[in-house]
Amino acid sequence: MANKKKLSGQRAARASRPPRLRDILNQPNQLTLAERRRIVEQAIALLEGVYVHRPQKEAMHAINPLQRLRLLRDEIEHTRADLPVEELPMRDIDFHRLMVDIFTSLRDLHTAYLLPQPYNQYLVFLPFLLESCLDKGVEKFIVTKLVGPKADRAFIPGVEVLYWNGIRIRRAIELNGEQQAGGNPDARFAQGLLRMTMRPLARSLPPDEKWVTVTYRTPGEKVREAKFEWRVMNLAAPAAASGELSGMARYRAASIFGIDIQAALIGDARKQFFAKKWVKAERAVVRTRARPQVRAIQRLAHESGYLPTELPTVFRAYPLPESRYGYLRIFSFDVTSPDGFIDACRSLLARLPQDGLILDIRGNPGGNILAAEKLLQLFTPRRIQPARMQFINTRLTLALCERHRETAQPGLTLGLWADSIRESVQTGAPYSTGFPMTPESDANEVGQQYYGPVVLITDPLCYSATDIFAAGFQDHGIGEILGVGGRTGAGGANVWQHSLVEALMRGIPGSPFALLPRDTGMTVSIRRCLRVGDNADLLLEDFGVVPDGLPYRMTRRDLLSGNTDLIAEAVRRLDYLSQVHPSRVLKLTDVVVQGNQLSFTLATRNLVRVDVWVDNRPLQSYNVIDERRPRTAPLTLATPRRVKALGFASYNAPEPVALARVRI
Repeated sequence: MANKKKLSGQRAARASRPPRLRDILNQPNQLTLAERRRIVEQAIALLEGVYVHRPQKEAMHAINPLQRLRLLRDEIEHTRADLPVEELPMRDIDFHRLMVDIFTSLRDLHTAYLLPQPYNQYLVFLPFLLESCLDKGVEKFIVTKLVGPKADRAFIPGVEVLYWNGIRIRRAIELNGEQQAGGNPDARFAQGLLRMTMRPLARSLPPDEKWVTVTYRTPGEKVREAKFEWRVMNLAAPAAASGELSGMARYRAASIFGIDIQAALIGDARKQFFAKKWVKAERAVVRTRARPQVRAIQRLAHESGYLPTELPTVFRAYPLPESRYGYLRIFSFDVTSPDGFIDACRSLLARLPQDGLILDIRGNPGGNILAAEKLLQLFTPRRIQPARMQFINTRLTLALCERHRETAQPGLTLGLWADSIRESVQTGAPYSTGFPMTPESDANEVGQQYYGPVVLITDPLCYSATDIFAAGFQDHGIGEILGVGGRTGAGGANVWQHSLVEALMRGIPGSPFALLPRDTGMTVSIRRCLRVGDNADLLLEDFGVVPDGLPYRMTRRDLLSGNTDLIAEAVRRLDYLSQVHPSRVLKLTDVVVQGNQLSFTLATRNLVRVDVWVDNRPLQSYNVIDERRPRTAPLTLATPRRVKALGFASYNAPEPVALARVRI
């Protein structure tokens, strides 16, 4: 009996293991001709009817994806219909490869062909991470982390990779980057480097080679070779921050997302490899919010020197040693609750040093656009203008917006766009008027929470919602942008799944959309982003956000010693900003309203005059003369009434320099 149980357990363990790469490559045909035709026709309907960037992409990259799809459809229609699936002249994997290539030609990470099962649940990887740096003026590619046991005892963090299957490593990265859909050269190279050793099969085919031969140089200047086989990881595990399923499941019905799905899946894998304890603790808090789980996160944070937070895989914050500044890393905007995200960030900001902040969003693939845009208000007294979003004007986008004029689901109240698209019949305008996805009231309801200068660190892997955040940071003059490796990833759009478009268009006469077969999927840029402020109406897609000053190049010490030189450069920039824009304090406490008498306690620093607003109406101005102690101030209202909100603002004419707001 015991032997039977043992054998049963062994069989179950084998069944749960990920397949080998060759098993994935040798999948038998499953798609019928009719199913292939439907996939191609749905791709045509998506790109022709609702894809917002198509005119721009066809012009900038000299491509014609619709014609390629029509030719593929014609080839399918001229294939003998009586052939069994296993005898079709094109294998499934070759069909998928062709579809991926057509979508990749758009150079739009938002608009993608998503592979069906079993591909989309797996990630193939090599057991190390590869990053680039500038070492004594020479570009080098360094191994920074290992996954699992060593395959070669000399292959350790710090070795320099020279060749990849006999190809010079930089050229190998460039070739891999051309197979990715980065919107500009900086982004394509960064995407190629990110995916050298980790490749989710949701959006790309498995590598053709079974193994990779790496030529590398040890710290002792010896040149060696090592062979690494591709490994397979199952991504179908619970996610941490979102509280939903990981992998593709959590993006299926999202209407407010802007995200690089492939980079997000790589981020999930990295968490499993390098932050498993944090992931486990965060899941426990999300599910139960019990005190033992909260204490577990607090203990982990204390051991690591970080401030505790309920979202430790989203945020990392700590006071910089031997400095008067704070450091806040935001790894992702991939959260389901924008308000929960904002509350967690506010809590961290209150516990960080107030003289200056390094805000690091490198590698952030995006996520919830509402969370990204609502975050801006925490760092500035200026009123936030959310980015404007446009639909392309077609009969299908008009039908979509007309059908969903009013809905409770965020991002799907489309009445404003409907009226604008209808006007295009008379004006001939190619795009609708731009309207914000994030209501302006939501983008300003919390107000400023951090009063010191801020340096924002970006890189070409900042994508989509993160692009939008970086653009808003620059457009509102919040602080300085320190760009690592060039401009941001240039993903300026709201992305929807084909399944969401099909569901929203279901029942509309003449809708060309139908369900895709066998768990295949597609995503599309449905609304494009226009910038605001000094950069009003400039496109974000393909162009990204250009940093202030020359791009920063990571050093060897950055890669192997916790971003040492990068943080030092950010501190130097904060030192300069502190002279121009010193840290301020505008803190409101002890608010009491009795009849028509209002009193409060106000602490200030580096301010000379404060205006008081009651329910968005000005009440009084008075001098504060940089008070060191909190001051209690009585004010008289015109008539006794219930006060809903108080606002305090200080100006250096005509610009506000500090803002505080409280709801009563």
